[in-house]
Amino acid sequence: MKLPLLRSFAANAIGTALVGITGVLTTPIFIRHLGKEEYGLLNLLGTVTLQLVFFDLGVKQALLRFIPLYRHVPEKLSSLLSSAAFLLVTLSAIGGLIFVLLSRTLLELLNVPIHLQEVAKVVFILYVIDAVFELTSSLFNGMLAGSERYDVINTLNFGRALLSACLILLALHQTSFGLWGFVVLGIGVRMLHRYLSYLFARRELGSVDLSSWSGGGVQELVEYGVWSFAVTLLARSLYHSDVLFAGVFFGAGSVATYAAAQMLVEQVRLLALGAQGVLITRLAASKEASLLKPATFYLQIATIGIVIPLSVSGSDFMLLWLGADFVIAGEILAALVLPYLFISPSLPVVAALYAAAQHRLATLTNLAELMLNIPLSLFLLNRMGLVGIAYGTSISSILMSGMLLPRLAAGRSEFPYRHYLYHGFVRPIPFVVAQLGVLLSLRHFIPPTSWFSFGAVHILSTLLYLCFVVVMTPRGITIMVQGLLRSRRIHD
Repeated sequence: MKLPLLRSFAANAIGTALVGITGVLTTPIFIRHLGKEEYGLLNLLGTVTLQLVFFDLGVKQALLRFIPLYRHVPEKLSSLLSSAAFLLVTLSAIGGLIFVLLSRTLLELLNVPIHLQEVAKVVFILYVIDAVFELTSSLFNGMLAGSERYDVINTLNFGRALLSACLILLALHQTSFGLWGFVVLGIGVRMLHRYLSYLFARRELGSVDLSSWSGGGVQELVEYGVWSFAVTLLARSLYHSDVLFAGVFFGAGSVATYAAAQMLVEQVRLLALGAQGVLITRLAASKEASLLKPATFYLQIATIGIVIPLSVSGSDFMLLWLGADFVIAGEILAALVLPYLFISPSLPVVAALYAAAQHRLATLTNLAELMLNIPLSLFLLNRMGLVGIAYGTSISSILMSGMLLPRLAAGRSEFPYRHYLYHGFVRPIPFVVAQLGVLLSLRHFIPPTSWFSFGAVHILSTLLYLCFVVVMTPRGITIMVQGLLRSRRIHD
């Protein structure tokens, strides 16, 4: 069953927020127990092995378009999904073997401290095995996302994060363990999560036979997915190059600092990608071009409400959250999160490209972004240190994903570029002024020097900002409330 649009957005946002809150609560405990260097090493190895997931050749992204398109053509859908299953199993085996063969070379490049090299080898292999299973299980996540079951996806993700955190905290209380405990418990919980994803995906599309591969859907998947694969590869490489640069040039301890900031930015990224995925599935099955105008505007005002507090109060949050050693992470956070003010309005028009299988523009733009980001980050890290990596990524993201891509995308959609600029940037200006004014005024009267004062400032500023949104967009809020009230009665 396809969920109503607003419920799909809400399910994605709530699930992502709950996972992020779990990470915020548990990260200080993990760093304190493992140590900054060991925690950074885990992030570094996990980042490298996670790149194996891009071997999916864009299959998961393709399912966002093909499942709603062929939902009512069972034979066609079965052919596509069985072909996707065959491709992912084959590619996971090939990718895993490549990573194992390159393990020694990769570990030498990562600047792993001498006293951690032996455990790093074992952890690396375990993470490769885990990444192989993650690549294979991306089929089931793609099936759920293509069916717009973001309620199921995010419930399972939150359950995974909560169970993993509880087991590790319990183990910390009862015994003393280091990297091994984190790796083994984390992999065990993820295996359970994958099995549950499989069960829910089969329940959602129960008539699909994944074992009867005929090869009929391979060409269509590859023709669409190869460009999505390039986007996925480049986006992941671009996103994770920050962590790799931090490890190679500044050591594993600096990775922990960078990863702390990036963990919060990751939640914003997941919110953005989830919103775009919802729009792709809607636009793939129908020509709902009328979605572009309101989606562009509302995504931007939602981003304003999230990004401005993160950027303004990032250093205060890091000081309270992880201590004085991590204050620089607040500067990194501000630099990494600001580009989303330029990127979020473009999500609807770029989603329209994916839905219409015209997404080569996104691939080429991401390639240009990667080509700009790497030299720019390397140039700035030599002059600004760790923060320079974040600025290099942010500048390239703003120029390419924030400015060039939406200009090209709007030219190929039914949404003129002048409308995009108006609804994405001009119309939201009062919301930027309101959020900044409220937040800075409250910070002046209630300096955020403790968790109590920090929480009071941000709870009050969020409530006042929401009141401003309601007052300034009465028609949109009315439509939203009416949509939520009728959501249980709306079905395909």
